[in-house]
Amino acid sequence: MKKQMNRTLSSHACLLALLLLPLAPGVCAAGEARAAAPITGDAFYLLVASQDDELQRFLETVVSEDDGYMVTGPLDVLIDAPEDAVALLEMVRIICPDEAAYTLAIARLREQDEVKSVQRYDVPPPSAPVGFRGTIARVRIHGLERNCLVQTLAQARWLIWFRDALHMAPETARTPAFESYAESVAAYLANRETGEVPDDPPPFERFGTDAGISLFPPPPAYMIEGYDEFLAYLEAHREIRTSFVKRVVAFIPTDSLRQEWASSPPDIAWPSKAPEKLQQDYDEFLERGGDIGRIRTLTPAVLSQLGPGEYMFAVGLSGQIRFASRPRLMDVHGLEAQGEMIPRAVHGFLFPGEPLLSAGMFTVSGEERPVISAVNTRTGHFFYCNSVETIYDDVAIRSDGYLLTLGHFFRSLSRMGMTGEGIVVSKF
Repeated sequence: MKKQMNRTLSSHACLLALLLLPLAPGVCAAGEARAAAPITGDAFYLLVASQDDELQRFLETVVSEDDGYMVTGPLDVLIDAPEDAVALLEMVRIICPDEAAYTLAIARLREQDEVKSVQRYDVPPPSAPVGFRGTIARVRIHGLERNCLVQTLAQARWLIWFRDALHMAPETARTPAFESYAESVAAYLANRETGEVPDDPPPFERFGTDAGISLFPPPPAYMIEGYDEFLAYLEAHREIRTSFVKRVVAFIPTDSLRQEWASSPPDIAWPSKAPEKLQQDYDEFLERGGDIGRIRTLTPAVLSQLGPGEYMFAVGLSGQIRFASRPRLMDVHGLEAQGEMIPRAVHGFLFPGEPLLSAGMFTVSGEERPVISAVNTRTGHFFYCNSVETIYDDVAIRSDGYLLTLGHFFRSLSRMGMTGEGIVVSKF
């Protein structure tokens, strides 16, 4: 057993080295996207520490996921930005499904003894970036005060866009052109949320800003052209090749391997490889009647209510597993060809704008006693993005290493009293 564990740990080290292979040097060609680097070392531990689990647990007693609310971590604690922006990006967030839920959340916060102040901003205060909307609540727990941010989905989308724009062009963030565009983006998103038919998205050219900070930047080209060709490339690399399992496309981990994965998952956080697609994905999802309030956190009680099928999931920095139903793309195409509008969520919705510990799809089987019967790491936004230059290496080289991130999935199951026994593991 000890020799087997040593071999497993050695294999893990080799796979982690593959995961952290640097991106190819050079400048991307026009229309290509470069994947964000994984977050490791001190930056990773800072991310985990910034989650403020105690504050999140308190906020979950104020608003309920059953009512469509999402209590989630800070958007960005690593960014080098002006202080007013950093203050907003470092706050734990409540994301509300609509304006009515937003108003109700504010009222509930004001009823709590632990909440010392609640300030709603329907126009940006002088101390905040132009375009910001939201409510800041000051919470005191065990003698420690900190702020949390309450926003509608549209307001949260604006803040994600603003953060991404700061990364793309930090020097323009205080120019009049940028501020005018930021206000136009906020108005566009607010109109979409209220059901009004807004004008077309504000064109960045009209404001003299760079295409990189557009709400809807030009879509990058696919590296592997054609969806069938992309699927064929995945199929050609399904075989798992590690020291602990070889020459199979799927396997059931032994108890010892599953426990080893759960005890030492990679200390790596994964930013989205397709941040420029998130806003378009939100618009398309909402246009098709999608409901962001249907995202759920996995618990034994929630699992017991799930029907058979495949669900997308992500493991957040606090170890939560969030999931949502996601129809297969081929099924969506077939139904839409018959005139139906099918909303299709993406992994980026589960922890909006945040890096993840793991992501993929799990399968639920059983009508009377639902169980998770299979899991994989198939996610376009975080691991296998066909619009970034690393896609070939991600599939052919790193895919074995991405399996290690499932250690976070099994660890979270274990903490909930779910063994994970019998779950079939595969890459895609």
